[in-house]
Amino acid sequence: MKHGSDSVLEISIKSLLDDKKYNNLDSLIEEIEYGVAKQNEKYSLMAKEKSKVTMKNIECYKFLYEKDDKQVLVIGTKIDDKIVIFTYFSNNEYYDILLDSVYNIIHNFELNREKVVLETKINAIDITDVKWSGSTKVTETKEYELAYNHFIVNYKIPVQFKLTTFDNTLGLFRMSDEDNTISLTANIVNYNIMRGLM
Repeated sequence: MKHGSDSVLEISIKSLLDDKKYNNLDSLIEEIEYGVAKQNEKYSLMAKEKSKVTMKNIECYKFLYEKDDKQVLVIGTKIDDKIVIFTYFSNNEYYDILLDSVYNIIHNFELNREKVVLETKINAIDITDVKWSGSTKVTETKEYELAYNHFIVNYKIPVQFKLTTFDNTLGLFRMSDEDNTISLTANIVNYNIMRGLM
């Protein structure tokens, strides 16, 4: 984003490697600071502070650089598994004038998460073998949906199963007569593979 005064706000997004995805910002700051310093090596570092940004109050580090009549504000943060760097370049005349507008843009910044849709379907032909009270055949299903983080699972349950408990992450179903009861539970298991290997 560029202003007529030649002031510029740049936003860079870098995906972290698998071995660093679960690191907190503090453990990544040296690497971030090194990259920021390399990009602004002709400028002098005037200030560095830990703060919070965006409407979600995410932890960040701010770096202020100066050279002659130019100022550069760099804000580095970690959102999900990505490093986000906001860089605001301006001359001294417009730096303070535009700073509130820059902060407003950063405050409203959000990453659009990728949505992964997992879908499983039970066709009538697959479920006619369900035996219930003799020769009951299942030919109809009803569709439900579970959601957790950025995962959505669409699934179908035979209509003979009655819904007993349901929210966005869990579904409990039951089918029963005088002699028997069958219960089904549908949920999303969230497991961190990297931590499981440690």
